Amino acid sequence: MQPSKDRPLSASMTQYEKGGVDIVDPREHIKRYVYSNVYEIGARAQPYEKIAVAKNGPYVVECIVAEGVMPQWRLQPHDEFVLCLEGEVRIDFIAPRVELPSGGHAEVTGEEMGYILVREGNLCLLPKGMAYRFSAGQRSLLLQQAKHSADTVLAWDEICEGWK
Repeated sequence: MQPSKDRPLSASMTQYEKGGVDIVDPREHIKRYVYSNVYEIGARAQPYEKIAVAKNGPYVVECIVAEGVMPQWRLQPHDEFVLCLEGEVRIDFIAPRVELPSGGHAEVTGEEMGYILVREGNLCLLPKGMAYRFSAGQRSLLLQQAKHSADTVLAWDEICEGWK
């Protein structure tokens, strides 16, 4: 489909066109480039798997499918951002009573700070030191900007070679 002013380019996890990359210098090797279709990755991802689709130094953009309740609360010592591409996701927040290490936690005690609902096109700040947990009634797709962590899945080969 060709986008126009009356028909914008759009996609979903159930209907997308596979992306690609144009190499302008024949001396370049395609494996030096990461190109992906986040909808294709989301269609194949397990819930709450954090699959990196872009990397810039210590920062990554992770493709995350939200479905059901995230099994862990997460917090980081830096701000993160999440963009909803498809569906609707609830993000619950807790201000921890005690300082916790970054990463995932089965339980977090502290003051419940409320929640935010993000829908397609909404961007949400995940403040540093604040525990958060995603939940979604239906399969939804998020992009999260974060620092590379032990939970980040680097699947460059699979993505570049056709996502097995």
